[in-house]
Amino acid sequence: MQHIVNPTSPTANNEKFRRDINGLRAWAVVAVMLYHFNIPGITGGFIGVDIFFVISGWLMTKIIIEDLEKKKSKNYSSLLWSFYLARAKRILPTLLILCATLLVAGWFCLAPLEYGILGEHAISAVLFFSNIQFQHEAGYFDSASHEKWLLHTWSLAVEWQFYLTIPLALLAAWKIKAGRSLITIMIVLVFLISLGASIHYVSVDPSKAFYYLPMRIWEMLAGSLTFLLGAHVNFSSVKRRVVEVIGLTFIIFSILVFDKNTIWPGGHALVPVLGTALVLVAARNDSLFTNNFVMQWLGTRSYSLYLWHWPVVVGLYFLEYLNLQAAFIGLGITIILGHFSYRFIEQKSQKVLDNRSRIFSASI
Repeated sequence: MQHIVNPTSPTANNEKFRRDINGLRAWAVVAVMLYHFNIPGITGGFIGVDIFFVISGWLMTKIIIEDLEKKKSKNYSSLLWSFYLARAKRILPTLLILCATLLVAGWFCLAPLEYGILGEHAISAVLFFSNIQFQHEAGYFDSASHEKWLLHTWSLAVEWQFYLTIPLALLAAWKIKAGRSLITIMIVLVFLISLGASIHYVSVDPSKAFYYLPMRIWEMLAGSLTFLLGAHVNFSSVKRRVVEVIGLTFIIFSILVFDKNTIWPGGHALVPVLGTALVLVAARNDSLFTNNFVMQWLGTRSYSLYLWHWPVVVGLYFLEYLNLQAAFIGLGITIILGHFSYRFIEQKSQKVLDNRSRIFSASI
């Protein structure tokens, strides 16, 4: 199975591989990186995380629903174990090595107090509650954020919390009534409640609205609904092109128009979320916007690029090297780190863990 943020490398014979989704990952991670490196004009690149959230919801729902529909047995625990094991194998190895690298480097470069804080953040990152940790500290857009080497792991925490809750809800709904109808109704209701909470909290408590799952889950459920309702869509090739262009226009608008002063997420986040949903519905595997060499290359490395880019950004602030030239150097370093991380951590750890899983399964 594919990891929600970063898939295994596609092959020419893998007809089911969604190249448009892989390309969307590239759009998302490039937007985030350009924004964090302060590239002029990319004022709303933070919406890349919202794109990732929609993709996460789409893929998670697809995996769970299709497994439920294929399995004749009622061994739900086995289904859940398989799902969580696949997610952990994708997410944890690179995250653990990133944290270990920062802790080793920090031992030599940081003051004791700063190193203690980094240790706390590393623990919250690998245990997936860093969104709660950072919510109690300064806001995401505050200047102090550039002193937090693992701030970006908040989104991984939100995703993992999503994985721990929604699959269980889907299984419960399926047990009550097998099929997609009850699940769709349940997701619509939770989507509306969460969206309403997000719109409310952005004015009452913006930090909670930004970091907490209840105010973010609607974005992932938008992906879930896109999968469930998209199955009933049968567009012609021309309409698919139009839908994709409209979706990408919404995404580009969000990247270029929104900024750190935009109330977020709330209602504004509907723009990139809808844009992502439209691209997913269009499902154009032959699109030049997503299926070209550059976007596919970046898409397969999007998870590693996302994980390593923020420490590079913080490192530039730490060294007080903050001009445009430094930003492009930082981007180059990130791409190199992301590539080697993908090749030598993601891919190799996946092979090792897959082999051990097969050995373990054969022994029981």
